[in-house]
Amino acid sequence: MESVYIPVKGGSLHCRIGGTGEPLLLLHGNGEDYTIFQHQIDYFKAFYTVIALDTRGHGKSIKKQDTLIFEAFVNDIETVLDYLHIEKTAIIGFSDGGNTALLFAQYFPEKVSKLVIVGANTEPEGMKKVELLKVEATLAALKGIEIFNPKFWWKRAVYELMTTQLRSASFELTKILSPTLVMAGENDVIKLSHTQWIAQQIKNSQLVIIPKADHFFLVKNPNEFNKIIESFLKNH
Repeated sequence: MESVYIPVKGGSLHCRIGGTGEPLLLLHGNGEDYTIFQHQIDYFKAFYTVIALDTRGHGKSIKKQDTLIFEAFVNDIETVLDYLHIEKTAIIGFSDGGNTALLFAQYFPEKVSKLVIVGANTEPEGMKKVELLKVEATLAALKGIEIFNPKFWWKRAVYELMTTQLRSASFELTKILSPTLVMAGENDVIKLSHTQWIAQQIKNSQLVIIPKADHFFLVKNPNEFNKIIESFLKNH
């Protein structure tokens, strides 16, 4: 895998690229970087040209205040694909990366061949109530800490992705045209009813709920996760 830095205004976006075949873009969740997909990179690079992107504000990508918004993430994906001369790609999006993938697929349906969404939510209330309360309490605390220590802006911004920024995003899932696999764990932080609703909104979708699994089953049980996705990608 090769590290590639793609120029954007004010800095660059980092991604790891390797493998052979059709392109497969990996989008991690908030507070993470491309390494959350290490098991998927190792597996899928045998079949696809894997592009594992560090979202802006994460990993080795540009990290500036007030830039962590979903619209910026969507524009960054378009920039990355244009830079790499990729007209169309399959996408795996995990957690907030799944939210970004949903937005990208509705704004640029012609650029998405297949879509895999894992543990995504289109509104904060898509999280289970106790999980949302934890997020909101942490965000309130971080805002207070940031007043005295500006370095906490990043943690505050990450938590705002799950609340303020998610509420500001405009999801119209019926505009998504690509075959879509919607996944979540049975014990996910996302409500089962919300995951089911996402699948229902997308015309050409398939829903898979992993029994006894939590939000991070792609890390905890990568073999099962990878095989489910491989089957979906090969058959659509």
